[in-house]
Formats: sequence, structure tokens, C-alpha cells
Amino acid sequence: MWNFNRYNLENWSIQSDLFPTKEDAIEAGKVFFREEYPDEKCFDVGEVYTPVYQIYGDEVIERLAELAYEEACDFAEGWLDGVTKAEELELQARLNVVLQKWLEETHNEPTFHLVRNIETVSLEEGEKI
Repeated sequence: MWNFNRYNLENWSIQSDLFPTKEDAIEAGKVFFREEYPDEKCFDVGEVYTPVYQIYGDEVIERLAELAYEEACDFAEGWLDGVTKAEELELQARLNVVLQKWLEETHNEPTFHLVRNIETVSLEEGEKI
């Protein structure tokens, strides 16, 4: 989905509905800014998305090894050193399935959006930015 925003603002606020294409957002932005901010020379358009957060297997393994060392000292030295990349990725995949299911079931999915692929659009005829 796409939206528009005042030029060069760090924080985006949703000024209208989201648009299915960049071109739709540009056209709606032109109408909006010409009516609401007639002195503006340009505006930004960007792709709006909901972030997906995940757990990384290598971080979990490292933290487990640290916890074990804190509790068992040298006796825990080397525990989990033999985990292969494939095993790490399998752990990561399994944990992320559980995390996403938990976020959905508890209604804790992100309620905010991020913006990427930001481009500046000129409001002046024939001028490129």
C-alpha cells in the first residue's frame, strides 16, 4: 500500500486512505496538496507496510550459552558450540512460527506502520525532483 506526506518530514501521518499503487498515491497527493497546501512545491510518496519482527536463532543460542555459563561456569563451556547452521535456522523457523501465532492470538501484532521507497514528487508542472 502507498501514501503521501508533506515533503521531508521524518514522521509520517496517514493523511488519507492508503492507495494500492504508487501512481494512485501520487495523483491523490497532488489533489490534496494543491487544495490543502497551495504553497507547497513538492511532497513525498512512500510504500506503507507493517513490520514483521522475528527471533534470530543465533541470538537465542548465544543467550542460552551465556545463561548456562552464568549458572554452571566452566562446566557449561562449549555447550551449544556444535550447533550447525541448519539447526540454528530450524530453531529460528520454529520459534518464529510460535511468535507469529502468539502475536495473532493475543492481538499484539504491530498497530503501527513503517514507510519505505520514499520518493519526492514535484507539484510544479514539468519539474523533476
